[in-house]
Amino acid sequence: MLRARKQVLEAKHADLKAQIQPVVVELDQIEYALRALTGKLLLPTGADASMNSVAHFRRKANPDIQNLTFQQLVVKALSEHLTNGATANELLDFFRREWGKEIMRTSLSPQLSRLKADDVIELRGKVWHLVRNENEPPQDNPKDGSETALDAPIEEATE
Repeated sequence: MLRARKQVLEAKHADLKAQIQPVVVELDQIEYALRALTGKLLLPTGADASMNSVAHFRRKANPDIQNLTFQQLVVKALSEHLTNGATANELLDFFRREWGKEIMRTSLSPQLSRLKADDVIELRGKVWHLVRNENEPPQDNPKDGSETALDAPIEEATE
């Protein structure tokens, strides 16, 4: 029942996004035209101003992040924050929300491909993951529920 409801809502969401897309495109065109006519930058208002303000303070709070390459950002995000992996869009949202980095999808995709070609990351379905080194310990908890392998009960060897 929940899956069916989810499918209905996803279809409705896709329809609404398709309906609003032409409006978003037209608004962008009008904004560019106004910039061209006035020769000035238009200052953001409302939600855009808030997003810009948040991004500004995120950048100030994370100065070391600002000089990293896109590839370094991906590796840092996947190794330190998104340890269970992330889609490309989730990475972009994370960069914007947490680090104030606005990156275009078209700029990120080639970098993801290069990292994949260099065996730094791998794609499982739509989710990007860091490739683990064979000497690296597993990140998952042991199946017995203990927090680390050292806490796991020792099994008696049977011969």
